[in-house]
Amino acid sequence: MTMKITEHRTHSDRHRTFYRACGPESGPLIIMMHGWPELSISWRHQLVYLGSRGYRAIAPDMRGYGGSSIYSEHEAYAQSEI
Repeated sequence: MTMKITEHRTHSDRHRTFYRACGPESGPLIIMMHGWPELSISWRHQLVYLGSRGYRAIAPDMRGYGGSSIYSEHEAYAQSEI
């Protein structure tokens, strides 16, 4: 049986994050981080693999990428903001 990847969004007053997830919500959490110029979809095969083994695997679109908030000010990408 193939695990299904689900799409999610979470919001705060300052930021919106899109992420993909796979696996049981009660499973041990693994967060997959992408680099430039990738997106969360880059982890699709690993999400399914880990999810099918009982992990809760999550891959967010990082700040400024894909479905997450994109900012015009350079300062919004400072390490303290991330």
